[in-house]
Amino acid sequence: MNSNLFDQLVKQYKQALEGCTSFIPPGIVAAFELLDNQIGVCKRKIDTGLDTEHKVRVEWEKVYPTLYRELYATIITQHSWPLRVPNPKYVVEETLKRFKTKLKPELLDILIERNSEIEQKYKKVEEV
Repeated sequence: MNSNLFDQLVKQYKQALEGCTSFIPPGIVAAFELLDNQIGVCKRKIDTGLDTEHKVRVEWEKVYPTLYRELYATIITQHSWPLRVPNPKYVVEETLKRFKTKLKPELLDILIERNSEIEQKYKKVEEV
């Protein structure tokens, strides 16, 4: 049932995009893509080289819509919105902070920790 709900949400999202004829500011698109990429990377199995493995099952079909709504709320509550599009990285960081207060803290801590580990590994790769 959960994957069916997720499939329905994806279908509705695609229909909304097809029907939308208005211009979406690149900063808004970048914020949603950045959030999607950060969470998407965290949900993949990653070999961190550590002996501990986080055994947490996340129902992503429930998490993503909540994160997207939180990102939307973060964007529209920015001081200069809608006259100026906020910085994508800033609103994603704020979204994750706000989301953390509403979620079981240990789950988001795991996601943020994994994201930090990934960023550090990518920096090492880029240095080579």
